[in-house]
Amino acid sequence: LLIGGVLAWLVVLTDVPYRRLIGTLAALPFVIPSFASAFAWAVVFRNERVGGSVGWLEGAGIDVPDWLAWGMAPTTLVLLLHYSSLVFMLVAAALASVNADLIEAATMTGAGRARVLGGIVLPVVTPAIVSSASLVFAGAVSNFAAPALMGLPVGMHTLSTRLYGMISTGSVERGYVLALILILLPAAVLWQATKAITGRRSYATVT
Repeated sequence: LLIGGVLAWLVVLTDVPYRRLIGTLAALPFVIPSFASAFAWAVVFRNERVGGSVGWLEGAGIDVPDWLAWGMAPTTLVLLLHYSSLVFMLVAAALASVNADLIEAATMTGAGRARVLGGIVLPVVTPAIVSSASLVFAGAVSNFAAPALMGLPVGMHTLSTRLYGMISTGSVERGYVLALILILLPAAVLWQATKAITGRRSYATVT
């Protein structure tokens, strides 16, 4: 949320150089499927721990530590890039709807940047931020490809990979329990997100 929100702020509401390029690069990771990003990571950073062919760095004689090649760290980084891009697109679309006249008027009447951010920008983009948070959580907790490619070879499991393992080994009943958890967790987050943005005041801009 922090990465995607800051990038959206820079691209939409500032005159930072190369804004269009930053916006394109920020949106690109979500276009690429997470399994493709995980596979690309393995092509570069894979080491000899689990056997088979090694990545480019290991092939060039550079020792890659296990924590960088496998497990939680690379899985987290891949999913971070993937879902921060989703946040960027949603928040950028919300920021684009902010009336520039409001920000200009606030600045001219002496409001500081913190006041403009808290009093004008955040109320407009709060639904996008809450929606982004719920979508990111639901997507990350149910993502299977990245944890499977970079975690299963070294025994790291998530709910989704554990569910796959239980179903494939015949523990169908336990798999059903995990499936219910995977349904209930995102549903609870979605319910809280809907509750947070329901009943918000509506504002009218008078020129």
